[in-house]
Amino acid sequence: MDRTHRLAISLALNAGLVVVQIGFGVIAHSTGLLADAGHNLTDVGALLLSLVAVRFALRPPSAQRSFGNHRATILAALANASLIAVVTVLIVIDSVHRLGHPEQVRAGIVVIVASCGLVVNGVAALLLRDGSSDLNMRAALLHMVGDALASLAVVVAGVVLLFEPSATWLDPVSALVVAAIIVYQACRVFRASIAVLLESTPSDVDLDELTAAMARVPGVGDVHDLHVWSLS
Repeated sequence: MDRTHRLAISLALNAGLVVVQIGFGVIAHSTGLLADAGHNLTDVGALLLSLVAVRFALRPPSAQRSFGNHRATILAALANASLIAVVTVLIVIDSVHRLGHPEQVRAGIVVIVASCGLVVNGVAALLLRDGSSDLNMRAALLHMVGDALASLAVVVAGVVLLFEPSATWLDPVSALVVAAIIVYQACRVFRASIAVLLESTPSDVDLDELTAAMARVPGVGDVHDLHVWSLS
């Protein structure tokens, strides 16, 4: 299965999950579930961006773009990181408000729906895991893994609330845990995207070792003004 099909399947799974989580999040009065839905909504946008970028990158070079369109995937990864940051701010604001104004949460619904989210995101992560160094695919995979961890946090909070309904603070706290996971994801993807756009030396390349290897080639007297960077 190629990257396009794997991204498309993950996109469909997450789109369906968002609708379910928003609906039941409102019914259950759960900030954690709504935060998870918000996280998954960013993933729908992220996967859509990744899918469009992959299709765009496959276009052949032209007179206007002689290097091709490979950096479309990097721009998509950067846009994804920015989108995540915006959603995180909204989640934190709502969670802090809920800590000061607690509401009774229907924990049973939260556990069931968050468990479904955990399964869906786990399946999507397995679909996107291919061991490639493609930053766009890594960004999409990170979204899915982060979602699975976020859903797990909401499940744990929901289970505790089943046995201790008065611990209403657990729901917004689980939402803040989700926000922390999102921030971690965004920072990693953002740094990697900026590194490529600034034409930084790839992290798996040691310039000193590369220079030494080139200098050992018979006939090479010296190596100077060496530049190493990634197109995508």
